[in-house]
Amino acid sequence: MPKLVEVVPTPMSTTGSNDAEVGFTLLETLAVIVVVAVISIGIPTVSALVSDGARLRDAAFLLADDLRALRTNALNSDSPGSLIINAQGNGYVLQPANISRDIPVGALLVFTPSASRLARPDTAAMMFQSDSVTGGGVFKLTMGDLVREVEITWPSGAIAHEH
Repeated sequence: MPKLVEVVPTPMSTTGSNDAEVGFTLLETLAVIVVVAVISIGIPTVSALVSDGARLRDAAFLLADDLRALRTNALNSDSPGSLIINAQGNGYVLQPANISRDIPVGALLVFTPSASRLARPDTAAMMFQSDSVTGGGVFKLTMGDLVREVEITWPSGAIAHEH
């Protein structure tokens, strides 16, 4: 008759698992810490780029809306209106209403007039005449490598910007 071998179970902890299998190794714990650190460093960088792009896009939309309102007001009131960029390039004023707007921190606003007779090359300004004729040109919003443009067509005053 074959000899039977008695199997004796290994001692168990009070939690019901073998002590040899409880927890993580030091290497596993360090690997998790490194992965979490790398992810936490990368998230603010990516979110900053996304938020800068969104802020610049929103500023371009507001600028285009302000230009449309200025043009409409010039047509309806039979008096000219203008948008004048401040000397620092970080904001502008709508005249004659004297409404002041700031652009996002770190952004720069530049106006390049078209080569028309109504463009004012001596100032960073765009004027809309009461007869709907305008000098035309391009407003460029920049923030680092990000660029948004708002274009005013000469002589119609049509306003277009990229989406």
